[in-house]
Amino acid sequence: MVGIWIDNRTDKPIHAGGGCYLLHDGDVFDELGHRLTGIREQQELDAQRRGQQKIYACASTLPIASIPAHTCKAELDAGFPALTLDYNLSPGRYYIFPVRGTDPALFQQRLMITVREPGKAR
Repeated sequence: MVGIWIDNRTDKPIHAGGGCYLLHDGDVFDELGHRLTGIREQQELDAQRRGQQKIYACASTLPIASIPAHTCKAELDAGFPALTLDYNLSPGRYYIFPVRGTDPALFQQRLMITVREPGKAR
């Protein structure tokens, strides 16, 4: 799980969030440098093979969270729902890039995450 925090450094409350959440749309590499295909990307590729196109729409009535002045909160603390990554990752080490089209030679130069089996010691 990657936590996202909202840091309000202003003197006034800010409103953040809303109901449309986009999943990670960058590149994810395994520890050997192989780019992984996300669930949503695979669905798009499958639709293209069938001559179809996937369309994403956003509609929601979720409340927008208010972050008080000079407060830093995790998204869950701020009232956002838990999100899941667009990948089914088995235990191992992975590298996450914010955009697609990353040069595979650079795969170790971004955020590294480690996925462990549930209940295993750190």
